[in-house]
Amino acid sequence: MSTKLWIKAAKVLAINSEAVVKCPECGDGNLLVIDAGAGTTHVERHMHCPKCGAHNALLKSVGDT
Repeated sequence: MSTKLWIKAAKVLAINSEAVVKCPECGDGNLLVIDAGAGTTHVERHMHCPKCGAHNALLKSVGDT
């Protein structure tokens, strides 16, 4: 079940990295987002819960592809 919740969270945070999204694991903490460069055409968006420590990431295209 948490896989579907992570996908839902990732869809929101892919569009707006500052959106307030509850942790898919504990449902209590708000996910924090850190972007890391992944070449010139992508960014790796790391999502982390400060409450329970859950973590996931997505690879997002940026610019003209």
